[in-house]
Amino acid sequence: MKRFESKKDRWIVFVLWGAVIVILFTSFKLLTDSGVTTNLLLQPVNLLTIYICLSVLYQTYYIINGEYLILRSGPIVKRIRIDDITAIKETKDMLSSPALSIDRLKIIYKQSKVGIMVSPLEKELFLRELGFDPDTFNKLS
Repeated sequence: MKRFESKKDRWIVFVLWGAVIVILFTSFKLLTDSGVTTNLLLQPVNLLTIYICLSVLYQTYYIINGEYLILRSGPIVKRIRIDDITAIKETKDMLSSPALSIDRLKIIYKQSKVGIMVSPLEKELFLRELGFDPDTFNKLS
């Protein structure tokens, strides 16, 4: 079993921490300026949002475990059979994905027409562990 951390672009880290700080500020403001009903309704939402932001930031990684590639991004976990991976391509696509950098690899696999994007810090080792040549991204036989 090999774990690969996600590469983190500074601007993504800034955005996530910025969101946490804004939510903390507004939560404090709500506690001091509003009624009990507002606090009972909004504080759980604020706490959940903070949890999601921080868990995505600090729990986005990829595990190659035998026959599976396990992708984790905060509370979301996705499993892909390594044998089902048909292609891997480099991309800078900014669509939502379990990646904290725009320096991404798009993984195409049998159950998905669009694939999924990851941003492993150790890209070459990640590709080798999946059985792909890091120079050509072709499957090694």
